[in-house]
Amino acid sequence: ITAVKEDKDWSLVFPDITFKEYDSKWDGDLYKWWFERDYPVKLYKKIKARKLWRLIAESAHQSGEPGVVFIDKYQRESNTANCEKIIGVNPCGEQGLGEWGVCNLGSINLVPFINKDLEINWSELEITIKTAVRFLDNVIDLDNYINDQIKEKQLSIRRIGLGTMGLADVLIILGLKYGSKESLSFISELYSFIRDVAYKASIDISCEKGSAVSFNLEGYINRPFIEKLPDAIKDRIRFRGIRNLSILTQAPTSFSIYHNSSSTFRT
Repeated sequence: ITAVKEDKDWSLVFPDITFKEYDSKWDGDLYKWWFERDYPVKLYKKIKARKLWRLIAESAHQSGEPGVVFIDKYQRESNTANCEKIIGVNPCGEQGLGEWGVCNLGSINLVPFINKDLEINWSELEITIKTAVRFLDNVIDLDNYINDQIKEKQLSIRRIGLGTMGLADVLIILGLKYGSKESLSFISELYSFIRDVAYKASIDISCEKGSAVSFNLEGYINRPFIEKLPDAIKDRIRFRGIRNLSILTQAPTSFSIYHNSSSTFRT
């Protein structure tokens, strides 16, 4: 993106596959291969970064491909970066995953929580969020894993991905124009509430069943997203731990239209 902004060239490179240690040492991390280990790379082409970015954007608009993943940002922002390296994503790209990682997703339809006074029923939404976190956590224990590596990894991190659907419908019903100051203020309040309740729910389950095996307070509490949590929640994590190291994910939800629900909030 810096190269795009500054209108620089972009080098299309890949490790030299004739290098004798390619098969044993290539792990998908180009930065480590090229800059840390100083292993050879092959330059295939140079192209203007803006031209490449436009080609990607136009192709994505026409066909939905290619997807673009800034894997270095995933790693920097990941709740689990202290215990795993993010090496890829799930099929739709909304969740960065480490080796043998899997997604475990669920979405709450926001529309039913608007009451007759055109306000959010916060108490009912809170109950649903708590139920959803517990439901997704139970899935981890009940799943019929296809191999032992995936099972071991998921039981260690207990990654879940609670998200929402129906935000556009909610804004329409409440008479809020998308992108307006009023809508942004409402969205911030709504998703801060969802975040806080979800993390509190995972902490409460940790008190009952124990924290995730890979939970390490020092490494976890300093992750960028965790640092932004309210102090009261961070204090609870310090004293009680947390059941799920990764909790929130905003996934595509168009499949829900088959259940006469909503597909209006997509990534």
